[in-house]
Amino acid sequence: MARTFTLLTLVNRARKRVDMENDDSISLSEWKEMVSEMYAELHAVIVETGARVFEATQNLTAGSTALPADHLSTIGVDYVYDTTADKRRALDELMVQERNELRGLTGESQFYAHEGANIVLYPTPIAGQTYKHLYVPIPTDYSASADGTAIDVVTPHGDQFIIWGVTMLACHKVERDPRDAERHFEKYREKVTEWGVLRFLHATRRQVVRDPRYIDPASYRR
Repeated sequence: MARTFTLLTLVNRARKRVDMENDDSISLSEWKEMVSEMYAELHAVIVETGARVFEATQNLTAGSTALPADHLSTIGVDYVYDTTADKRRALDELMVQERNELRGLTGESQFYAHEGANIVLYPTPIAGQTYKHLYVPIPTDYSASADGTAIDVVTPHGDQFIIWGVTMLACHKVERDPRDAERHFEKYREKVTEWGVLRFLHATRRQVVRDPRYIDPASYRR
């Protein structure tokens, strides 16, 4: 189950940490901005561990498609060769040195590449083929959200990561000593990072070596 707290709950707990429950020198909107900043930092820490917590899918049916507006980074691209059973084959990423090898060819795509704001498939897929782009979305911006908005802090220590991070920012804002908050924030950063690395307790990482499936361009000539 998700570990969720309302936006206002996180704000109020941070206020308590810095002893500012009845102090309006920092506005509610600014408290929300700080929570949003720390949520984005939590998102980044978890993503950097490799834990697949934040993930979205984009359908690709053309040779070149604009990246989603919320695209942060690409996990991979799959060719769905059996849509009924959702059977897939992973595409390889085309290196920049190979950019002209399959240009202008049509067939079952074997590679993908990021080109500017687009994701491009090589060779250009035939009409009717389906490809899935798996990607990490950018974190949600909660700075203008309603008080009761639910925020999933993901890990057992995610709320403390956000609360102490906000406390640290608040201390800097009102010119109080932030060192205690900084120590707590770093403590919970380590715990969140450890959670991300050890999310799968019994599955160690292994090296994957895969044939890049280079194609003879002549096989696509008509």
